[in-house]
Amino acid sequence: MAAKPRFRIRSAALALVATAITMLAAATPTLASTGSVYFDNNGNAAAGGALFGGTLTGCCNVGIGETVMPKLTTGSDNVATGTGVLPSDTTGSFNLGAGTLALNSATTADDNVATGYQALENNVGGNFNVADGVNTLFNATGSSNIALGFGAGLNLTTGSDNIDIGNQGQNAGESKVIRIGTKGNQNRTFIAGISGRTVSGTGTPVVVNALGQLGTASAAKPAASKATTDRRLARMEAEIKRQQRQIGRLQREVRTNG
Repeated sequence: MAAKPRFRIRSAALALVATAITMLAAATPTLASTGSVYFDNNGNAAAGGALFGGTLTGCCNVGIGETVMPKLTTGSDNVATGTGVLPSDTTGSFNLGAGTLALNSATTADDNVATGYQALENNVGGNFNVADGVNTLFNATGSSNIALGFGAGLNLTTGSDNIDIGNQGQNAGESKVIRIGTKGNQNRTFIAGISGRTVSGTGTPVVVNALGQLGTASAAKPAASKATTDRRLARMEAEIKRQQRQIGRLQREVRTNG
C-alpha cells in the first residue's frame, strides 16, 4: 500500500519562530527574562517559557508557547504554536498543532493537522487526521478523519475515514461516512459539473432519503427478449386451453348427472 503523504509544512512556522527569536534577542534584559529561546544541532527550535524537556533526540521540531513539547523524546518534524499544544507528545511525528489545546492529548500520534481552539484535543494515537476550526474532532480518537468548520466532527469518537464539513457527525463510532452541511441550516445545494453533463455506460438512478442520505435505487430487471416473451405467451395459451377443456368436461358431467 502506498505510503500516506507527510505533512511537511514547517516553513511558515520556522519563519515565525525566527521572528520571535530575533525580537527576544533584541529585547531589553528585563523583557527577555520573561522567556527564552532554544535551538540545537538537530534542527529543533523553540521560543517561549519551558522549551522541550531535556530528553529530546528527535529532529526538526518547532514550537512557540509557554510550554513547548516538554515530553518529546524521539518525535520529529512537529510544529506546535499556542498554549497546551502537543504537551504530551513523546514519539509522535509530523504533527501540526496551532491554537490553544490543539492536539492536547496526543502522545504517539503521527501526521495530524489541528488548527483552532481544542482541535483534536482528545486524540491520543490517531493518525492522518485533519481538523480545521474551533472544537473540530474534539472527541475523535480514530484515524484519517477530515473535519472543517466550527464543531465539525464533534460527535465522533472512535470512527475513522470520515469527512465532516460543517457537520458534527451523527454517530460516535461511524466510519467511512461523508457529511456536508447540517440539516435545518442549509436548504439548497449547488454542485458544478453535474447539470448538462452526460456520462457513458449504464446509469443507475440516484435517490435521496428523508435523512438526506444519497444512494442508488434498486436496479430494474432487464426487459425479456421477444423469444422469451413468445414462449411465455405460448405456455399461457396452452394452460388456458387445458382449463377450458376441463371446464367443458365438468359441464357435461353436470348435465348428465343432473
